[in-house]
Amino acid sequence: MAIFHLNVRIIGRSAGRSAVAAAAYRSGQTFYSQHQDVHFDYSSKRDVRYSEVILPEHAPEWMADREKLWNAVELFEKRKDSTYAREVGLALPIELSREQQKELLRAYINENFIKLGMVADYSIHDSDGHNPHAHVMLTLRPVIGNSFGKKERKWNDKRLFRSWREEWSAVTNKHLALCGIDKRISHLSYADQGIDLEPTTHRGYMSRRSVETLDRFRDAKAIKERNYERLISNPQIAIDLLTNHESIFSHHDLARFVNERTDSVEEFDKLKGAIEQCEGIARLGKGLDGKDYYTSKKVLQQERDLIERASRLSKSNIHQLDPKAFGFVLASRTLNEEQKAAFEHILSGNDLSLIVGFAGTGKSYLMDAVREAYESAGYSVVGTALSGRAADGLKKSANIESQTIARFLIDWENGRQQLTHKTVLVIDEAGMVGTRQFQALLKEAERVGAKVIGCGDPEQIPPVEAGCPFRFLLERVKHVFLKNVVRQKEEWQRQATVELSTRQHGKAIDRYYEKGYVHAYDTREDAMCSIVDRWYEYCQDNPHKSAIMMSYRNEDVLAMNLMAREKIFANATMERPTSLIKTDKFGELEFSVGDRVMFLRNENSLDVRNGFLGKIEDIKDSIVTINLDRGDTISFDTRFYNDLGYGYASTTHKLQGETVDQSFVLATPQFDRFITNVAMDRHRDNLELHYGEDDFATYDNLKRTLSRGESKVLAVEFAQARGLGYELKEDKAAEVESKKNFTRYHGELLSEAMPIKDTLAETYLNKQGIKDVDVSSVRFHPMVWERETQSYMPALIAKAVGRGENGLEAKGVQVTFLNEKGDKADLEYPVRYNGTSDAIIMLQKPAQTDHRWYLAPDIETGLAVSKANPAIRVACLATQERFDRNPLEGKGGKELVFCVNRSVNKKLINKVTSVFSDKGFSVSVRNLDKTINKEIVVSRKQDREIEL
Repeated sequence: MAIFHLNVRIIGRSAGRSAVAAAAYRSGQTFYSQHQDVHFDYSSKRDVRYSEVILPEHAPEWMADREKLWNAVELFEKRKDSTYAREVGLALPIELSREQQKELLRAYINENFIKLGMVADYSIHDSDGHNPHAHVMLTLRPVIGNSFGKKERKWNDKRLFRSWREEWSAVTNKHLALCGIDKRISHLSYADQGIDLEPTTHRGYMSRRSVETLDRFRDAKAIKERNYERLISNPQIAIDLLTNHESIFSHHDLARFVNERTDSVEEFDKLKGAIEQCEGIARLGKGLDGKDYYTSKKVLQQERDLIERASRLSKSNIHQLDPKAFGFVLASRTLNEEQKAAFEHILSGNDLSLIVGFAGTGKSYLMDAVREAYESAGYSVVGTALSGRAADGLKKSANIESQTIARFLIDWENGRQQLTHKTVLVIDEAGMVGTRQFQALLKEAERVGAKVIGCGDPEQIPPVEAGCPFRFLLERVKHVFLKNVVRQKEEWQRQATVELSTRQHGKAIDRYYEKGYVHAYDTREDAMCSIVDRWYEYCQDNPHKSAIMMSYRNEDVLAMNLMAREKIFANATMERPTSLIKTDKFGELEFSVGDRVMFLRNENSLDVRNGFLGKIEDIKDSIVTINLDRGDTISFDTRFYNDLGYGYASTTHKLQGETVDQSFVLATPQFDRFITNVAMDRHRDNLELHYGEDDFATYDNLKRTLSRGESKVLAVEFAQARGLGYELKEDKAAEVESKKNFTRYHGELLSEAMPIKDTLAETYLNKQGIKDVDVSSVRFHPMVWERETQSYMPALIAKAVGRGENGLEAKGVQVTFLNEKGDKADLEYPVRYNGTSDAIIMLQKPAQTDHRWYLAPDIETGLAVSKANPAIRVACLATQERFDRNPLEGKGGKELVFCVNRSVNKKLINKVTSVFSDKGFSVSVRNLDKTINKEIVVSRKQDREIEL
């Protein structure tokens, strides 16, 4: 299990230690110490998995040789009590692959050490595959020219150490989430987390070899023993820890947790037994992986509370407005029909409104209209989001004053920034908010009577905290689904964006591949060179359009930025730089008038955020003037703000929420479906995807990597899916109003569904030999919740109708779940029916004078029969398991031909015969072969044979 461990220590002469010896040991090499005239040979060390020296931008190349580097450090220091280096020890997440661990370390080291001017020498150790950890040796002096400068005393500030701990937690959780791993760590102490345990000293490989001092070992052992006694006396502490970042945990997770906190088999068995017998634990049964899963009853209660608050808010309507009174808001905007419907839904709806929207569907534009309407009616509209940048984005794009959720919660606790019954609270990027925070927001809103609007996409990066409430609430609260992508100009690209948002990444990538926009090269370096060439050519041909190169790794982005500048200089489209600016992240960089730049840190005094782009208009000494892409121009002193980088290429993270005309994407093994979504939906005109075959041996490997990643679940839904009886109050109420809820569910699914042309549903039917289907009752839905896999999946949707007071009316929906290749999903039950037992699917009913109905057992057979002859009346069963009434009665026909294939069993044939015969139908059965086209049936109306 991923754990948090970070320690900092000094390597110094007074303690008898050698920087050269330490570097040799950590890298598993043989080095000669010039200062001590000693060889240190650790070449037999077997647990070194990787070593690397990372230099600031301006450092000389010789420092990349660690033997030369640390010899130079030792010779530079003259005092007997000199200190050589600072060492940071880090526990690496065992869940990450070696390459992912490297990427995590590089990102952390570059952001926290290299940007300060340190040289970093790190090694990854892992002796048995169960204890991956890293040693990072850092210079205590900045690099000046070809040597070292004065020691930086500010690097000894304890506040900096605390920042390093917090950043390690943040960057680790980010990488775990991006890799689709549902584990998180926390830099907070047990006390800060409200957990009654003492922090232990991390015991890694060195401690097992008794390198730690005896006193330290004894202290750690004493703490471990005291914590063991606390856990035995109160095992709820363990359950709280295990559910800190995940709503559920497996039996394997539990065993690892106990193993890390015990020293003997007896202790292990006793503690594990105490936890399993704890009153606060809830058993959830087996998952799809066959493992036993558990949660905390506290978590279940918290989730119930959140869901039931959401249910009450979704039924209250004290903030309801008449949309017709706000025509002036719509008159000043060009909202499409989908956005107008969402606008009306929010204003006329209840006190909890949820908006789901794919990337590029105009959510921010819609929310600006909502804000104006509510403010004109005397309400205050405020916004909140998990990150500061998202909150700032809501403020800029929708003119909604916003701040982070953390700040809101702190202000509420301290009596500041109170909501009232005249407040509308907008939660942006709601899909990234965990259960605890979401519950706190709803609790405060319900307490004061405020309205809440949740806006997001369940396909975003999952929450760092436990739970995924937004996705779950979408199944229970009436919501609006924005799927009309407006960002891309080409229809096929808009369809690809929908596919990306519905986990059909392979199909989306195939669209670009078939159009010639996916390019393979021998190596990643070759791919980068091609990207820069094509980017430059595009910029020259389209000087008034925006273009960006992007990838995941900072190293690749910097390489493309430098290559881009060289390309510009080589073609004399920009003068050579006359100014060197010492940047905070990259050291000294050359800048010229005309350079594209990116801001890398938030700065309120300049009103800039991390990721903002602009173009240098002027440089005078340390004063830089930049024309921002948002339209305004700012000037500042780089001695005050120097967090700048080049803006020709960017990491995908920094482009979240951005829109450009053309994108050039370098795919690397660090991509997953979350990164892919950002990379492939930023553009208006087009995107090109480039990759090296040293990263992806085949095109299929590329698609698999770019499609990976799993969503989180709530404990309560995991339990309910297994029939464990964790009912919610709203579930019991729903049973009383089942018909009403059926109608609402059917209506939402059908209204959100789309015609099947150019969708996976059409691909699926084409594979069955059924082409050019145009039946209003058969549609495609890009994301239907599937409880077996606990994820959204694309589906073929068919409307089932039955007899009502006013004739035939919708009674149910048949759902056929599909995979990304256009086949039935690999599920135990890929076809599901939700509805009443007196419903049937109408496919065509051309002539009322035709007294014969053709009935098919499934949608595929029915569509094939109807396509073979449009002149006959065709229907198909909504479900083969439960139907007890005939909805076709009263339509004048008393003859039924049941068209079956070889897969239909006699039990179903007998059931159909019985049900329809009881209603006065004359039933006959016609066997169709697999192609359906060769079977001959008789049409009474035509009185001749019709070939189906």
